[in-house]
Amino acid sequence: MVSESIKTDLKFKEQAPTHAKVVYTELTLALIKPDALKAGHDREIRYAMHAHGFVIVHEAYIKFTSVRAGIFYDHHRGKPWFQRLTRFMSSGPVHGFVLGKERAARSWNVVIGPTDPEQARKESPLSLRARFGRDILRNAVHGSFNAARARQEIKFIFPNVVMDPLPDPPKARITFDKTLKRTLIMGLTALCKAKPYSEPLKRWFARWLQEHNPNRPYIDGKRYVEVVIPD
Repeated sequence: MVSESIKTDLKFKEQAPTHAKVVYTELTLALIKPDALKAGHDREIRYAMHAHGFVIVHEAYIKFTSVRAGIFYDHHRGKPWFQRLTRFMSSGPVHGFVLGKERAARSWNVVIGPTDPEQARKESPLSLRARFGRDILRNAVHGSFNAARARQEIKFIFPNVVMDPLPDPPKARITFDKTLKRTLIMGLTALCKAKPYSEPLKRWFARWLQEHNPNRPYIDGKRYVEVVIPD
């Protein structure tokens, strides 16, 4: 999809989460459809992503061809409205997102609401489809049905996104305690003792972490250190 897409604004970002302790263990695909983009709802929908605790892992404006739209919605092939759906999805740019959160697919589907905006306005009036959708075709946003479908759709839209399994919170905590906590405590202790004045604290600490990284490789019997210090 990437090679055939027209990326009008390739803002390929790694966003910092808006909440202090966001841990995402699942990815899902979100699309802002041509109708919502044309109506200018992009910013409000993006705000809703952050407000509900999603991390924007990747994003890009893309342009479906009718053929690619047909492949993406192949599970709807044969339905009477399939051709109208593919024409609509290829009628203008789409803003695609890879979102991270615990139970991301399920959570995003709650945020966007039922497929039919009329139903959404009755059952979930604050959902995105209730607020911005016009009808069952022009319903503003897309969300992957479940985690398995999300993996397929992300691979199709963003083939370069790393889909390695993410640890669940208990495993992430164990990993942190075993591999990172001790090193960070040692580094912060060294920083307090050194009290460096000749360079910014973050530069000193970054240098210390790189020099004392227990996972850096050996080359000719010595630890290899590549020091890249932030500005």
